[in-house]
Amino acid sequence: MKLKFLIIAILGVIITSCNMEQKGSKAKIDQDQEALMQRGKEVAQNTFKALSQELKKSMEEGGIEKAIAYCNINALPITDSLSNEYHAEIKRTSAKYRNPKNAPTMAEGKVLLAYQELKDKGEDMKPKLAEVGGKQIFYAPIVMQEMCMKCHGPKDQISAYDKILAKYPTDLATGYKTGDLRGMWSITLLPNKI
Repeated sequence: MKLKFLIIAILGVIITSCNMEQKGSKAKIDQDQEALMQRGKEVAQNTFKALSQELKKSMEEGGIEKAIAYCNINALPITDSLSNEYHAEIKRTSAKYRNPKNAPTMAEGKVLLAYQELKDKGEDMKPKLAEVGGKQIFYAPIVMQEMCMKCHGPKDQISAYDKILAKYPTDLATGYKTGDLRGMWSITLLPNKI
């Protein structure tokens, strides 16, 4: 009888210990996911800030033509530089991209489609994390702002559209309205920087 009681007691301790270990693991995973989410938001916000400040400055100095030239020459080098700084692979992508280097991957295309479905239903498009090929990817929607309409609105309302086509002959990034889903951030958060 004592042996039976002892076996039951030992099994109870083992089961309790396993449950506590599982809860601890889940809490650690949740904490890691929250840290990745915060890091992704920070990278996206700081990249947007860097790009938009310089773009606005170019627009003020030389209008839409200088802004087009600025984006063509500087947008990718700025995101590459910030990628190094933040130990991440920073990309802006869209179903209607201007630069073919910003074309979405298959996985990004699915996320863009999901964001567009949420937008069409009037639901919130929130940032999210996904694991793709063993890497943590932060996605966040980019919504069309009024300032961006000068280069991304209807073609007939873009004063220097010929200049855009000269630099981006396969341009798809027009026809937007303020508030439309313009695209998204796709930021691969590289390890050892959580």
